[in-house]
Amino acid sequence: MLRKILLLVTLLFRLFNLNAQEQGNIKLKIEAGFDLEKPGLFLNVEPKVRATKNSVIGLRVGVVGYSGTKSVSTIDTQTTGNNADFEYIINEKSGNGIISFVPTFDHYLNENIFLNKHFFRPYLGLGVGYYLLGTYIEVTQLDKANASEDEIKGSVSNQVGLLVRGGIEFDKLIIGLEYNFTPKADIELPDGQTIGTIDLSFFGLSFGFTIGLGKSAK
Repeated sequence: MLRKILLLVTLLFRLFNLNAQEQGNIKLKIEAGFDLEKPGLFLNVEPKVRATKNSVIGLRVGVVGYSGTKSVSTIDTQTTGNNADFEYIINEKSGNGIISFVPTFDHYLNENIFLNKHFFRPYLGLGVGYYLLGTYIEVTQLDKANASEDEIKGSVSNQVGLLVRGGIEFDKLIIGLEYNFTPKADIELPDGQTIGTIDLSFFGLSFGFTIGLGKSAK
């Protein structure tokens, strides 16, 4: 699966490069931000090509990192499956970073509006892509009968997710809000037992800039 994703990314970057050579209107968007609900930071890199006068298409590659229990604060259940003699607790050191590959479409609501030789343009955007969720979750298995505990690792499945965003471009500076929705993922133990679900959707605030590329980029 990862090899297919990398191949898709390579093909899309080549497409962007061809458009840049032919039209000279490709830009690279770089932005960093933070989760407004949980203590997490993210970084996005996104080549963009003009599709129409007021719209652009892009490929956003994003990385999100969390720390502590906040990354698993939306666990629905932490109880046993078939064996009532055990109880499961999610540990603080669980890791739940996210890597996403999202094709995007942004529409600008107007032409360049100039204020004192500076321009700003509000935009709205959508995207649907693949979100690689954290590969492990530390779980403590409590044996009620023997009053003992073991440390085991759970895993979560990757998801297809939806990106909804909007913001304002002020010259090359970009201020944006984005919501990344992914369906709740099962937390699965090595034996195949599901002990709960986790919701890694997030609402973020970002700050970024664009770099013009191509023959006639400005």
